[in-house]
Amino acid sequence: FSAAMVPVERLFLFLPAIQGALFPFFSSMRLEEEARFASSLARAIRYQCLLAIGLGLGVSLVGPWALRIVFPAGFQGAGVVLEILGIGVALRTLNELISTAAQARGLEREVARVSGLQCLVNVSASVLLIRPLGAAGLGWAMTAAEGAVLLLLLALLWRRGSLGLPQVAQLCLPASLGVAVFLSFALIPSSRQSLLMPPMFAIAYPLLLVVSRTLSREDLGYFMAALVKERRR
Repeated sequence: FSAAMVPVERLFLFLPAIQGALFPFFSSMRLEEEARFASSLARAIRYQCLLAIGLGLGVSLVGPWALRIVFPAGFQGAGVVLEILGIGVALRTLNELISTAAQARGLEREVARVSGLQCLVNVSASVLLIRPLGAAGLGWAMTAAEGAVLLLLLALLWRRGSLGLPQVAQLCLPASLGVAVFLSFALIPSSRQSLLMPPMFAIAYPLLLVVSRTLSREDLGYFMAALVKERRR
């Protein structure tokens, strides 16, 4: 489990940078600007969901593949844990955004309670799962805790009126595409042993986003403009 967490923790180091960029933006909106806040949050959730699913698939599919290439066979057990932790990475990436938005609207106390419950779920699930599943049980415990946090944060902003059904529905299609890619990979027996299939399945996700028009021309133009601007710097 420790070996599997090494690349995951490196990814988590970048998430506070997203928080630092978004918190001033959300907190600059006055309380009476709820419609503007809800609209901005919906767009941020959409982009963050695309990023979260992509990162999760990268960890679940490419992580074990890279581990098998670089490290000895004794680390294969960590590859199984990485497949599970990819789900937790996707959930954590989305949770960071929603938590930042909630704190920017003065819900720090509620977010702290959610964090406390997350620890409780993580420890309780670990106690229940580590004996039958070993290191994989710790991975599932972390994933379950992140899933509980996501549901609670969504409920918190829903009750406050900052989220509605249209905003939450935006999570469904990217998540469905990500689940479809992951299940397709898992159901092919030879996929884990192949040197080509894991990265090919990971690449399939952005291609499906374009084909399904989940990623629009406007989105692609925005990303290209951001890349050109960064390159000029």
